Amino acid sequence: MISRRSLLALSAPVFVIEAGREKEIVALFAPVPLGKELVPGWRLMNIRAQQTYIEVELVGPGRSAFVRLDHPDAAKQAKERTPSFAVTRGDNAEQGDGAVAATKLIELLKQNDRGTFWRTRATTPGGDPATPPQRSRGIVIPVVVTLAVGALALALFVRRRKAAS
Repeated sequence: MISRRSLLALSAPVFVIEAGREKEIVALFAPVPLGKELVPGWRLMNIRAQQTYIEVELVGPGRSAFVRLDHPDAAKQAKERTPSFAVTRGDNAEQGDGAVAATKLIELLKQNDRGTFWRTRATTPGGDPATPPQRSRGIVIPVVVTLAVGALALALFVRRRKAAS
């Protein structure tokens, strides 16, 4: 059995994005509202605020470009920074017209970021500030639980069959 002390050793306080900050997050990219053109052919289409980072999706002709905003301690490898964020360019945001759109987005962020975005630290499982969260973590636990329940159900089924014969 895992002790409470072991669980606390696995977690570390990290900066988190509190619920209810949607307007403040959208304002980081003012004056361009969601759905509007950032540069010709590219729209600011989606802003996904996760617990510890923000992912921005820009949609252009036939493709999307992504920009991720983390707390500076969580993405030390990021090449670009603003007063509050470590900025990482993702798919299609490092070259071509996707890079032009991402650069414009980052310019707006630099103009609007006052350096006071991160206010709250929380203890989260596996919350090493030096390691950005991975998208796959959300699926791993349900898969493991499903497999464990399935194995248990199979063992009970086999046991009942043996008892009946």
